[in-house]
Amino acid sequence: MEDLHKFVNNQGPTEVPRASLTLLQLILAHRPKMIYTSFHKSTHWGFYDAYKPTFISGGLILGAGYQQSVKYTLGSLLLTIDVSNTAFYPKGPLMDLVARVFNKQRIQDVDRRSLQPGSIELARLSRFLRNVSVTASHIKRNYKIRGISDKTSTTFRFMSREQGVGMVTVQKYFSTNYKINLRYPDLPCVICSEDGQIVLPMELLDVKVGQRHQGKLSDIQTAEIIKLTAVKPDVRLRKIQDGRLELHDRGGSEPPTSELVRPWGLNVSKEMKMVDARVLSAPVVTGGRNSTITPRDGGLDYLHAHTFRFFHGIPLEAWSIAVFGNDRNVNMRAVEDLFSKQLPMECQKRGNAITARNFKDVLIFQDRNSVEATLVEANRVALSEASRDPSSAGYKCAQLIFCIFERKGDIYDQVKYLSETKLGLMTQGLLATKLFKGPFVGKGVPTNLALKVNAKIGGINTTVDGRYLNKLGQWGTVPTMILGADLSHPPAGVKDGVSVAAVVASMDRAFVTYRAVERIQGGRVDSITDLKGMVMEHARQFHAINGCLPQRFILYRDGVSEGQFQEVGLQEVGGLRSALRDLGIPDAKITFVIVSKRHSHRFFAADRRDADFKNGNLKPGTVIDKGVTHPFEFDFYLYSHAGIQGTSRPIHYHVLVDENQFSADEFQEITYSMCYTYARATKSVSLTPAVYYAHLAADRARYHRPGGVNGSESGAGGSIVGGSSAEAAAIAEFHAVMDSVKAKMYYI
Repeated sequence: MEDLHKFVNNQGPTEVPRASLTLLQLILAHRPKMIYTSFHKSTHWGFYDAYKPTFISGGLILGAGYQQSVKYTLGSLLLTIDVSNTAFYPKGPLMDLVARVFNKQRIQDVDRRSLQPGSIELARLSRFLRNVSVTASHIKRNYKIRGISDKTSTTFRFMSREQGVGMVTVQKYFSTNYKINLRYPDLPCVICSEDGQIVLPMELLDVKVGQRHQGKLSDIQTAEIIKLTAVKPDVRLRKIQDGRLELHDRGGSEPPTSELVRPWGLNVSKEMKMVDARVLSAPVVTGGRNSTITPRDGGLDYLHAHTFRFFHGIPLEAWSIAVFGNDRNVNMRAVEDLFSKQLPMECQKRGNAITARNFKDVLIFQDRNSVEATLVEANRVALSEASRDPSSAGYKCAQLIFCIFERKGDIYDQVKYLSETKLGLMTQGLLATKLFKGPFVGKGVPTNLALKVNAKIGGINTTVDGRYLNKLGQWGTVPTMILGADLSHPPAGVKDGVSVAAVVASMDRAFVTYRAVERIQGGRVDSITDLKGMVMEHARQFHAINGCLPQRFILYRDGVSEGQFQEVGLQEVGGLRSALRDLGIPDAKITFVIVSKRHSHRFFAADRRDADFKNGNLKPGTVIDKGVTHPFEFDFYLYSHAGIQGTSRPIHYHVLVDENQFSADEFQEITYSMCYTYARATKSVSLTPAVYYAHLAADRARYHRPGGVNGSESGAGGSIVGGSSAEAAAIAEFHAVMDSVKAKMYYI
């Protein structure tokens, strides 16, 4: 452990001694592993009690436990523990799990049409159960599920090895060989080998305990988990303290962890570490006609800011409304009230007036038309209505089409794909089941919709009056571009797939207008392979707008795990430098920052008076840059938002390269001030908007192919097999965003 001691005291090599750190992680995980079901990742361990589950929808259970990792800071090592929850497959009969997937208590209650060959539900069930370990009860043998057959025990036939028997059904085989009369022969068989040669009846299989669900959770499941696990800071603090005792002191029969680490000169403290923090002042949010809003507890009170106007409001003149799906399930009274009264009133007040139209004249129903035909007709109607107004500008296409969806699904995918890659239309989606439940929409809906509308059609909602951010905006001889970058990988559980890289870049002095570019690349590659080309495209657009190239670049990079910081940073900074050389600006300065949301650090106010009075979270603007940060590199934790539900998590910013030589005060305030400029929020957000926008753009890019997120039926889609040729085919499915759309913030 000597090299670790030297590293944390800045007396040895600057490289993290990974071998020693891994050894220490293993030692500290020994005792908890004896008590809990454990999972190991490169930077942390998870320990869960799989025997005390809570059921959630879709057949899964929620296992509660703890997450543990070892971190390093100047002069000491830190054992970080946080409460954690993860989804498991419930142990027991596989039939019971299948029933719960369909939200039924018994397999008898599952509609057999959902299990018919070729059904979407059967395909989803097969993906959901793939790689689940089961035990065959008739022979006490373990298998892994490889898929669900489209045949049942009565229709699946195979050649029996017994002489003279010939072809037999699965039902007949088990009746003859094991004297088992299957109770549910109409259920699909389970494939338990990669070659498909081992096929077993579902009713004879039991799911083994302690198996974590690796796939992506649905929106409903995620909401349920948040509701079950979101607790206030004081409750979470007690749980963490109990966790340290359970993991390292009193739980089980193993000796305390302190006895295990004592030979290495280490000791596990029983007290949480005390660190200093400070609270940055919030910037003044500025709008048009010298109107301002002073943030309070991270919020912008639009409701009572009657005189506040958008910084640059764009009138909405060419618009229409398209209703997709069964309009009988849409409360049209609420729709008319929103578009005839509430939204026009809000936009008039904010300075981006909507030209009044007869509601029925701008309303289009899909009926039996295709999605494309409906969008084309909505565009025609918007232009036709706008042309009747003498004062209206001449538009080549609708400024915005409001798209109301009965529910979010394939139609939403098609709308985004067609409008942004083929038709060149800006759209704004509204989900009927969320917004139009009653006769009127919620009181915050008009404001939030006005924010999105103005930003999408080219307006600017707000700027901020921040000391150091204003200094950046006073370009002089140093024009500045702020970039956000995100790399979105295929969902967990997808063996092969494509990744989406998105880079957004500011195009103005106020750092509020961001243009996005995306690239599709091979899955599971940690770095953005064409960062150079993406930055060059942004820089040329910046020149076209401002008449000069940027001389200062600040790039916030999301989606990098702690173990990949140096590797990814080295590659991408190299790509950025190469772009600057090819642009003819090799001396431009770079600041490259890794932004991390998924970490296990939680902070609690030592004095309750220093916390938010509503729920006890740390106040917006709280920054921690000592005591838990890197021994000699520049990083900090920032709470830039007000926690509404549960315990807030700060964002970790780690500056890998800083040729601009920002002081800690400068860079922290710049980062915090920008959090008040997020175009579609009435409050400060948890991380810098450039990263938020990059994440939204990467997510939107997955819709830009036939078939939407899941890809076309004929193409490789989201599940790529067969190597590079299949991967190339999947990448080729994606279509580029049209230039007329790309010029605006279409992704918000």
